[in-house]
Amino acid sequence: TAAMTLVAAAVKLECDLPVGIQILAGADFEALAVAHTAGLDFIRAEWDGPLIIKGILDPDDARQAADHGADGIVVSNHGGRQLDGVLSSARALPPIADAVGDRLTVLADGGVRSGLDVARMLALGAKGVMLGRAWAYALGADGEAGVARMLKLISAELRVAMALGGFTRIDQIDRSALAVPIES
Repeated sequence: TAAMTLVAAAVKLECDLPVGIQILAGADFEALAVAHTAGLDFIRAEWDGPLIIKGILDPDDARQAADHGADGIVVSNHGGRQLDGVLSSARALPPIADAVGDRLTVLADGGVRSGLDVARMLALGAKGVMLGRAWAYALGADGEAGVARMLKLISAELRVAMALGGFTRIDQIDRSALAVPIES
C-alpha cells in the first residue's frame, strides 16, 4: 500500500518515477524495500509540502518513513480489505508511536466509529484520528447535514469520554486512560 501511495504521488506531481520503482511489480521483498525508500526520497526531493504516508503497520516502516523525510504517517490497515488477517490499526499503533516518538506526526485510521474510539486511538499514541467510513455513511444518509450531525456526535462522545477519564484537554489523553495497559 505504501508503494501505491508513492506511485499515486508521483503521478499527481506529473513526474517520472525512478527506475527502482519498476521493481514493485516483482516479488523480491528486499528490492521492494529499496524501491520504497528510493521512491520516498524521490518524492521528498520533488515535493516540499507535507508528506504523509498511509498504510504503516510496522515500527520499522514508521522509522524508515521518518528517516526519509516524511512529515507524518497514517497507521492503517485500509479497513482490512486487502488482507483479512492483518493487524488492526489499534493493535499496531502503540509500538509504532513508541518507535517514532515526536520525529513525525502519527495519525490513526481504521475502526473509528465513535468519540470513544477517537479517545482510544489517542490513548494508544495517535496525535490525530481519521474518520474513514463514518463520514461516508453520514454523507450517504443525509448529505452535508448528516456529516455535520456525525461530527457533532463524535465530538460530544469524545467530550464525555474525556470527562469520565478526568481529562480537560485532548493532549492529556495517554495510555493511562486505557482499562488494560498496552505493552509495546
